[in-house]
Amino acid sequence: MRGTSSSAGLLARAAAQFTTGTDVLRFVWRHPANSGQRVRAVLRAVRYQAQVRVLRRRAVARLGERSRLWVDAHRTAASKVIYANPPDLPEMLVWRRALRGGGLFVDVGANVGSYAILAAELGAEVIAVEPAADTFRLLTENIALNGYPVRAVQAAAGSQCGTARFTSGLDAGNRLAVDGPAVTELVTVDSLVGDRQVHGMKVDVEGFEIDVLRGAARALAERRIGLIQLEWNEASWSAVGTDRRPVAELLAGHGYRLYRPDADGRLVAVADPGFGADVFARPDLTACPDLKRDGQRVERRDGGRGPLSRAPRPVIQGVAVRDEYLGHRLRILPGDLTDHGGLLGKHPVPPGEDGDLGPLHVDLDHVGRRELVRERVEGDGRDETR
Repeated sequence: MRGTSSSAGLLARAAAQFTTGTDVLRFVWRHPANSGQRVRAVLRAVRYQAQVRVLRRRAVARLGERSRLWVDAHRTAASKVIYANPPDLPEMLVWRRALRGGGLFVDVGANVGSYAILAAELGAEVIAVEPAADTFRLLTENIALNGYPVRAVQAAAGSQCGTARFTSGLDAGNRLAVDGPAVTELVTVDSLVGDRQVHGMKVDVEGFEIDVLRGAARALAERRIGLIQLEWNEASWSAVGTDRRPVAELLAGHGYRLYRPDADGRLVAVADPGFGADVFARPDLTACPDLKRDGQRVERRDGGRGPLSRAPRPVIQGVAVRDEYLGHRLRILPGDLTDHGGLLGKHPVPPGEDGDLGPLHVDLDHVGRRELVRERVEGDGRDETR
């Protein structure tokens, strides 16, 4: 009987490993990042499995254009980088566009650092928050491997500062738990960033995303977080006992709209996203309190600052906000926007001679992929959306 039981156990383990191996190969073969090199990607995955399982040696994976990541056995987030680069293709394409100008990126639930390292490669200043001791050690190793100036914080992010109990040994599944064996520091996003503009933030905390956002109440109210990526699966049911609607309502209350990326990493607005792929949120330009949308026009509501029409010669009348995600451009007249909903941070746009807006790098870089560009405009001074 003992021999029969032992044989059955071996067979069960072999079947489980076969199923896991099949799932991995299917993931590698179908991943869009491996298009055109699927056979090479499969061979890379097989070589990695042999290295970590047979030779008991850790591997190094390429991430992005020039970064690397240590990959150990049974580390889901890290092994995905071996299987495909980038592993989360649509989401990471969003950040590739959004972070081209640098800025501050906060990675809440950084795990071993795939998003933090990619953001640093793109030129962002990064704060990476990870509470699990073993995972935090791997995160710091990956930061050192690349030499990026990433600030690593061993803590969990929540609705208030303090301490909390946490699980351990669950890799990417570690989470806050009242009966968890580990104790971790608890911080808030507001305490981490202070009054700074945050170009982007990724939040992946196994269903506790709403607590992280509650701890970012001041930054959200001032719309100082330009773009947020949020895990949007069913983990919230076991974490906080509800679906993701409270998260959507909290963000809407601060003037943020929800999006999901398409296959090319372009954000598509979603009104009521169900469980599934990660959701992005960013400030809604159309909700700016001092602008109103009238068909295809955006008009001033502040009473004006002198006539801008019937210009005797071409003048610089405004700036254009390129919105690569929404596919249109919004021209804003000088002096119309100072700090409306965080759109321009805390820096007003001063009209100078002939309405010249001065330097092109007015602080707008924390709002998604929007850029300020100087334009010379002839005409009657109307402010148009195109």
